[in-house]
Amino acid sequence: MHISLFIGQVLLPLFLPKGMRPDRVLRAIVGLTIFSSADLAEKVRGGIQAIPRGQVEASKALGLNTPFTLGLIVLPQAFKISIPSIVGQFISLFQDTTLLAIVGLL
Repeated sequence: MHISLFIGQVLLPLFLPKGMRPDRVLRAIVGLTIFSSADLAEKVRGGIQAIPRGQVEASKALGLNTPFTLGLIVLPQAFKISIPSIVGQFISLFQDTTLLAIVGLL
């Protein structure tokens, strides 16, 4: 978490055009967003990998194509599996907003 705030505060302005200087809070929000989105994607990926292979094979046997298999079979089960970790992620994100307040004060 601290590394993503460092990236948002120090490295982000290096990649922006020369005249563009966003304030500290905006840079910290960008760092926090990048960190939490990557973490949330990893939690959903783990839920998708927890689905047994037989579920996908059964949907193929029923004649469902890949988008329908993903949307109707895999993702609902994956979200059900990963709900506890997603809730924990949002609680952690809520607690990490205090770091943004500290960055804004500095």
